[in-house]
Amino acid sequence: MTATALLIVAAGRGVRIGGDVPKQYADLGGKALLRHTVERVLAVLETSCVLAVIGNGDDKLYGAAMEGVDRDRLMDPVVGGETRAQSVRAGLEALVPVAPGNVLIHDAARPFVTPRVIRGVIAALDGHDGAFPALPVVDALWLAKDGIALEARSRSDLWRA
Repeated sequence: MTATALLIVAAGRGVRIGGDVPKQYADLGGKALLRHTVERVLAVLETSCVLAVIGNGDDKLYGAAMEGVDRDRLMDPVVGGETRAQSVRAGLEALVPVAPGNVLIHDAARPFVTPRVIRGVIAALDGHDGAFPALPVVDALWLAKDGIALEARSRSDLWRA
């Protein structure tokens, strides 16, 4: 099996959610969202490394969130940029010495990714340059104008990616 690295993008500020800390460090059941994400991924990717790309000045938040996590496969974090694209690039550059066969990119504030989705993306990479998960839309969708719901829309051809 080709070695897979997971790059967790955790440099955002989470301004839409508000709060005192960026959302990836928000507490969920006694742990930061980022920690839930890292632990879930480490449990699925048994032979891989995980690299978090954090915001400038978030070292203490990251350290507190990762306290007690098995660091055998957890690389030291790198600082990202002002945009998600810049943060992903910083992470990819930091992975060059590791030379993984595949790199998965995941958002830190999405801790509920399932093992099935992770394994599915890895399997989809076999023989392809890239892959991403697409999940069917299950929510009701409505067309609205000026805050008034006008009509329900079909979700049969819609996917979340």
